[in-house]
Amino acid sequence: MRLLIASDAHGDANASRLLRESYALERPDYVVHLGDMVDGQTANASTSLRELLAAAPGPRWLILGNHDEEALPASEILRVAGQPRASRVLQNDAATLYFLDRRDWWSVLDSRVNATGPALAFIHEPLPQYALPGRKLGRGGIVLHRGRARHRQAHGGRG
Repeated sequence: MRLLIASDAHGDANASRLLRESYALERPDYVVHLGDMVDGQTANASTSLRELLAAAPGPRWLILGNHDEEALPASEILRVAGQPRASRVLQNDAATLYFLDRRDWWSVLDSRVNATGPALAFIHEPLPQYALPGRKLGRGGIVLHRGRARHRQAHGGRG
């Protein structure tokens, strides 16, 4: 499986052009956008995002970034991306891919995915268990163990 992973274009025309060129050059099987594809400075953010996503060859998934929501509400970003929600799990013969958003990541991990091969997790913002000492990042957490993802309570998060 060939993955193309992109992040933090921030609506920049040059970054978007380079990303489109990468699509053509690399011909990925799957495109993962790790967020901040637009921001509060992006003119016509909805159109810009739609064009960038439409240029991706084959299947793709967009994880929302903190700057995306400066430009558009999360519901509009998901609508433009054609996604029912921000997080999901994709399994195939090559790997299990976890696309995790800070708003609903636990919903896909509670689905009892049974990963038998390699597992990769993608997220824009760090999860709490990776916080620097003395720095609290948020609630909840996940543990990846032998290809199985399990929710754990961390920093007073949901259990």
